[in-house]
Amino acid sequence: HLIFDFQDNYTYYRIDNDEEVSIVTNAYVDMNDWDIPSTVDFLGRSYTVRNIEDKGLYNLVGNNITMPNTIKRIGAKAFANSFINSITIGDSVEVIGVGAFNESEMRNIYIPKSVNSIGDYAFINTQNLEFITVEEGNPVYDSRENCNALIHSATNRLIAGAGGCRVIPSSVTSIADSAFYGNRRLTEITIPNSINRIANGAFVGCANLSKIMFSDSLKSIGGLAFFANISLTTVEIPNSVESIEGGAFGLCSSLQNITLGSRLKFIGTGAFATLTLMQNSVDSVICLATTPPVMESPNCFEGAYGQATLLVPQASLELYKNDPNWSQFYKIVAIESSGIDEIPVDDGAPRERYNLQGQPVGDDYRGIVIENGKKILNP
Repeated sequence: HLIFDFQDNYTYYRIDNDEEVSIVTNAYVDMNDWDIPSTVDFLGRSYTVRNIEDKGLYNLVGNNITMPNTIKRIGAKAFANSFINSITIGDSVEVIGVGAFNESEMRNIYIPKSVNSIGDYAFINTQNLEFITVEEGNPVYDSRENCNALIHSATNRLIAGAGGCRVIPSSVTSIADSAFYGNRRLTEITIPNSINRIANGAFVGCANLSKIMFSDSLKSIGGLAFFANISLTTVEIPNSVESIEGGAFGLCSSLQNITLGSRLKFIGTGAFATLTLMQNSVDSVICLATTPPVMESPNCFEGAYGQATLLVPQASLELYKNDPNWSQFYKIVAIESSGIDEIPVDDGAPRERYNLQGQPVGDDYRGIVIENGKKILNP
């Protein structure tokens, strides 16, 4: 049961002591541009507003919300499910609780240097979050290089990312689970060489993410890492990657071309699967590994087996055809004898590259390419 002592301007307060109160809930009306008060009066006494309790402003509706400099703590899920454009955190806030802004609609957030503790998943599934800024001088967190991400300074760990984070700084060494979860503002991302693992669920549900530049130092891609990224059409896994865990690219329903690197050893359950009732668009899977990677279960490419062509090294063709899981593909052919063999070009023409579908590609495209009319392997 909700415990409060009095109400003021559709907001309910609990008296903590003779001088301080905490916000415990809101009446769910549209607060528009609201400056949360620094003090409130009750029965002839003035109280300082010190905390926003767990779920204190859950489901808040408003435009621009400003906190006073009296508040020290924002509780767990305090602003979760809120329909607000922006929020200004007061300069005295020290603690932001677990899931504090979970599933809120805000577009930007500014974290002052007073904040020294941020709970897990504080910004998870904030679909429209585009800008994250940490005030310079914060001893625990930063948003270095204006990267629009929240980074734990001591560990160089990216905790949360916004849509404006196109390139992760090269000083970042790890990404937290669900760091970009549900962000619809993110359209492209570059992973630096300093990161060797994509965390579980790091980019789940980034519906408009259409371009991923992986680093050549990447070793593993975690479970559900890019799950339900429906704008992805091409995935090129670098040769450095050894494992792709379950559901990593599951339900990426626009995916057409997949290239798997030469050192890949393991593919988890449903890593590239879509629902069997959905139309699957995968045309080709290129696997450069000479030894067929171990599939955790038969459904790693569920939905693609029936129409996609699997292209593998010539020397490994029979290994793939005889593997109980890889043999499910509709067609398995050797890379050297597949697809388009050449595209006529003038001898004096500048170098041009195409993929096996005849589409122009850049120098960074990995896999089989047609370069000036000749088929080559670009590892």
